[in-house]
Amino acid sequence: MFKRQKGFTLFEMLVVIAIIAIISILVLANYRQGQKTYALEQSAQKLVSDIRQVQGMAISGYKAPNFTTIGGYGVRIIDGNSYKIFLYNGSNPDGCPSGAESDLGTFNFSTGVSIKEVKIYKGGSYTSYTGVAINGKHVFFRPPSPKTCINDDANNEEIQIVLTRTDTGAEITVSVTQYGKIDRQ
Repeated sequence: MFKRQKGFTLFEMLVVIAIIAIISILVLANYRQGQKTYALEQSAQKLVSDIRQVQGMAISGYKAPNFTTIGGYGVRIIDGNSYKIFLYNGSNPDGCPSGAESDLGTFNFSTGVSIKEVKIYKGGSYTSYTGVAINGKHVFFRPPSPKTCINDDANNEEIQIVLTRTDTGAEITVSVTQYGKIDRQ
C-alpha cells in the first residue's frame, strides 16, 4: 500500500509567492508615499512653529543678545526653498519694520518641498505671487501688542504661503492674518 505524502505542489508554492510579492509591492509603495506626505507635513509644521516663535518673541518683548533696541521680529521668504527669521531694530508707527534688519537664522524645507505661491489678501481680493516674485514676502510682529505687518503694509489682511510637494502635487497652506492668527490648512 502506498502512503500519500503531504506537501505543497509547485503550483501552490508559486501562487503563495506571487501573493506575497504583490502585497510587498503595495506596502512599499504606500510607505514611500507616506514618507513624502510626512516631509510636507513636517515642513508646514516647522514654518508654523517658527512664525509662532517670532510672534511670541514680540509679545514677550524678548531682547535678542547684542541688540539694544528691538522693533520686532518676522519671517521672510528667501526663495522657494527657504526662509529666515529676522529682527529689525526699529518699526514705524503702523507696525511695519524700519531700521536695520538682522538675521537670526535661515531654514530650508525638506527635500521635495517648496513654496508654490504666496497670496496676500487686501481690500477683498488676493494678489498671488509665484516664482521669484515670492522672494522677500514676509510677516512681521511689532511688540508689545504685537502689531502684525504683512509685506510692509499694515493694511494687508492676510498672507497665505502655499507649500507643495513637487513630485506629488500635494499642498498645505499656512496663513497669518493681520490680527496675528496663524493657521495651517
